Amino acid sequence: MKRAILTLIQASVTIALLYWIFQDVEKRELMWKTLQKANLFWFIPGLVSVGIATVLQTWRWQWLLAVHNIRPSFRRTYGMNLIGLFFNLFLPGGTGGDLVKMYYASREAPGRRAAAVLSVFMDRVVGLLALIAIAAVVGLFAFREFWDQPSLHGLVISLGLIVFGALGFLFFVFVVDRFHLAKRLPRWFPLRGLVVEFATSFSSYARSQRALWASFLVSLPAHCLLFYSFYCASQALTDQVTLAQIFLVQPIVQTISAMPISVAGLGVREHLFKATLGALFGVPGAIAVLIGFTGFMLTVAWGAIGGLIYIFYRPSEHGAVSVLEMEREMIELEEKLVESQDADENAICNSNGKKDSCFKDN
Repeated sequence: MKRAILTLIQASVTIALLYWIFQDVEKRELMWKTLQKANLFWFIPGLVSVGIATVLQTWRWQWLLAVHNIRPSFRRTYGMNLIGLFFNLFLPGGTGGDLVKMYYASREAPGRRAAAVLSVFMDRVVGLLALIAIAAVVGLFAFREFWDQPSLHGLVISLGLIVFGALGFLFFVFVVDRFHLAKRLPRWFPLRGLVVEFATSFSSYARSQRALWASFLVSLPAHCLLFYSFYCASQALTDQVTLAQIFLVQPIVQTISAMPISVAGLGVREHLFKATLGALFGVPGAIAVLIGFTGFMLTVAWGAIGGLIYIFYRPSEHGAVSVLEMEREMIELEEKLVESQDADENAICNSNGKKDSCFKDN
């Protein structure tokens, strides 16, 4: 029920924002003229940069899987990663791709399904933390430049709330994990399931700091490659934007649009490009919106490849199943993880250095 409500809200926000952005006839005409004159050559390095980023993200996930001695081949891991990208882009809700990745990863690791689920969860967390870290550094060093523009005050405040909110949440989860407080959290506690999943993941990876740091560090160039793809999109459309300007704006835009506000950040991303590029560098609103949209479409192209892989992909353990069946099974498994914290704190332990007693199926 909660997922359905979130999906409805995201879809409503997306439609409203896109209507607001594209309702101006003159702006639509300028976008169309700009697209007709676009230098398509620049889309090639943009696509390549996104492709390399997906390779780095796959390595990151492989390292996190290896912590629990789950070692699918790179080919299969890469396929699962692109399938996850496809569903994150095209399945409303924001985490549909993660659920699909959890399902496929669990089929690669019979008897370690919970560990596979935690690897996907930690993969998302590490990638998001790396993005927030980059945005925080950019926001800190360019604070005056952004704050001098009254129209960007809301953006700066939003970024601050995200950064400090993430730090506060991580500190709270650390306390919950360190003092084994998960089972003491009341059922009505906000985001209780998420807190327990974080605590479980922290326990699972507590002795694998090398893998965590490696995963965090490889996330940095992966994000930079995605930023560069937006630069390529901008160069295909106009010569008014420099690489430095994209790297100043994109980390903050990407961080805010990564929040579950709209479907795949649609509408939010384009509005933020319009606000930042316009206020800071005088880029026309229609062109700024088009940069955000075409840059996003470069990632969508790789997601479409993931959709083709999904058609032919078969899990190692079972045959094809519907997405609804995957979602139902993974939600049940996530609920069991939460219940295991309530029932027995000792059931949530680090499987690295121990036998398979920690993350085996019941």
